[in-house]
Amino acid sequence: MTRDHLDPYRDAVRAHGGGFEATLWGSPETQRLRFDVLTSMITLDALRGSRVLDLGCGDGALAQVLCIELRLGVSYIGLDAMPEMVEAARAKAIPRCVFERCDLTDDAPWPASRVDWVLLSGTLNTMNDALAMQVLDRSWSLCTRGLAFNMLGDRPGAAWKDRPLGPSIRRSVVAMQAWALERTALVELRQDYMDGHDVSLVLRRSPSQS
Repeated sequence: MTRDHLDPYRDAVRAHGGGFEATLWGSPETQRLRFDVLTSMITLDALRGSRVLDLGCGDGALAQVLCIELRLGVSYIGLDAMPEMVEAARAKAIPRCVFERCDLTDDAPWPASRVDWVLLSGTLNTMNDALAMQVLDRSWSLCTRGLAFNMLGDRPGAAWKDRPLGPSIRRSVVAMQAWALERTALVELRQDYMDGHDVSLVLRRSPSQS
């Protein structure tokens, strides 16, 4: 039987229930580092008071950072394919946050109107390239201000090069940057924070694209 991109998460939920262990992050510290990189690249001022769509929201960890710790006053929608993760996120009762179950690779419309920012952190890791690009294309079509996401890069430093990735997939940094630049000239890329293992991109719409 061919396994799909959600099977590793189904396995993790069966083993651990909804929560951090089922996100497949290596540690809470590296999860938080990625959150910090994305929010700093966008800037807190740009996020403050905005409408945010978090695709692959897991147990609501990013929502906690945005809405409770940083107090950015965002209107937040989180989507995740695992019902157990959605339940775990809802149980946190984070103000101004809505969590819904949604398989991002379904053809059906995602339950969200256009928003200011679309965020994806770790969401692409188990998708093949075709699925990942489909999700990113739909994400770009939904944002009025910008799209921010991370991925595992194909040019990791020596400390990361031979580490097992489990079900995760590395992606071409050059190809992804080219995809971004085809959509907007306002592209920022960082891969310094984990020595090339992880890569974050932020695409901003120009005034004429908003």
